[in-house]
Amino acid sequence: MTYERKRTGLEPSISAQITRSALGASLVLCAMACIDAPAVRAQSSDHASALSTRASDREEARALFAAGQAAVDAGRWTDALDAFHRAYELTHAPSALFNAAFALRALGRYEDAEAAFVELLALDGVRHPMRVEATGYLAEVRGRIAHIELYGLPDDAITTIHFDAEGIADDGTRPLVLTTDPGHHAIDVSLAGHERFEWAGDLADGQSLHLAVSLPLGTTGGRPAEVWEEGWFWVVIGVAVAGVVAGVVGGVIADQNAQLQPQGPLVVRL
Repeated sequence: MTYERKRTGLEPSISAQITRSALGASLVLCAMACIDAPAVRAQSSDHASALSTRASDREEARALFAAGQAAVDAGRWTDALDAFHRAYELTHAPSALFNAAFALRALGRYEDAEAAFVELLALDGVRHPMRVEATGYLAEVRGRIAHIELYGLPDDAITTIHFDAEGIADDGTRPLVLTTDPGHHAIDVSLAGHERFEWAGDLADGQSLHLAVSLPLGTTGGRPAEVWEEGWFWVVIGVAVAGVVAGVVGGVIADQNAQLQPQGPLVVRL
C-alpha cells in the first residue's frame, strides 16, 4: 500500500477528529487481536497461499499499533498513518489497513482514503463489523472529494493541462472531469496557437465546479507569440529582401552598362 500526499495541505478537520481517541483505541485492540489470530494474514484471491506472519513481524506490528494509537490520541495523524501503514506492510491485517484509511480520512486526503477503503473491502477475511464501517466511511470520503468539469475544450485537439503544476492527461473526454481533495488549487490549460487559460481558487468538501475554459486564437504554445514567430512576418521579410536584392543587382547591372557606354569623343577601342 503506497499513498502519496495529493494536492492538499489541509490539516485534519474537526469532523474528522470526532471520537478519535475512543475509535482509535478500539481499532488498535481489534488490530492486535487480528494479529494474534490463527489466520493472521488477510488474503486477496491472488495471495491465498501466503505464509503466516513471522513472530518478529508480529512483535514489530504490535509496537507500531501502540505508536499509532499514541499518535492518534495526540492528533498527530501523519505519524499515525506512517505507523499503521508499516504495520499493514508487515502483517496484511485488515485492521491495520482500516486504521491507515481512517488516518488518511482525518488528514483530509480523501482520494487516498477512498483507495485504501476500496482495497480493504477487496480483502478476504474482513470481519463483518469492520466491513460495515469501512463501507460507510467509503461513501463519506467519496462525498468529500471535489470535482472540476472543464467545459470549452476543443473537440478536435488535445490540450496541455497542468493541475497544481502536475501534468494531467487530456484523453479527449468532453467535458473533462478532474477530481481532487478540497483546498486551494490552480489549473493551467494551453494549446499551440491559442492564448493560455489559467484559473486558481478554493474548493470545498464535495464541491462540483463547472469551469468554462476559453482558448482564443492569437498565441503560440500558450504564450504570446513573438513577431518573428508569425508566418506573415517572414513573408514580408522575404518580399523585402527580394526587393533589396533585385535593386542591388539592377544597380550593379546599370552601373556596368553605364561604364560600357561612350563617355565622350575619345573612345579607346581594342
